[in-house]
Amino acid sequence: MRRGTGRDGGEFLRHARHVPGLCPMMAHGGSGVIASVCSILGLVNMPANGTYCASKAAGHSLLQGLRGELAPKNIRVVGIYPGPVDTRLTAGLEIPKASPEGVAQAIVEGLVAGAEDIFPDEMSRQAHAMMLQDRSWPRGNSGK
Repeated sequence: MRRGTGRDGGEFLRHARHVPGLCPMMAHGGSGVIASVCSILGLVNMPANGTYCASKAAGHSLLQGLRGELAPKNIRVVGIYPGPVDTRLTAGLEIPKASPEGVAQAIVEGLVAGAEDIFPDEMSRQAHAMMLQDRSWPRGNSGK
């Protein structure tokens, strides 16, 4: 197993630390939206990046818990699960990558449409479709 890097788990810890402080303000205002960019790797695992995938899975799990906890307060929690996007993080990887502009547009469209989970690029949509077809995949909240 590869040793974790500084990026593994950081997003989860930031969410766990900062989201509770935002919720009272949103609840006082009568509604709100928390949208978090996770990764499709939080729903599937890539052995070469096991610790990174595990940190993304922890973020997904946190969103699921927050969604149930905050729904009665009219606070919507949205998970965003892109595949590889053409950024500095994926520079040098010889894999298909979505454009940042295309992903951003899909996220905005998903938010406007009221989606709970957004798969903003072709790779993440295909992975999500395969998960839905696999009867062994845990169901839960699979998005709209």
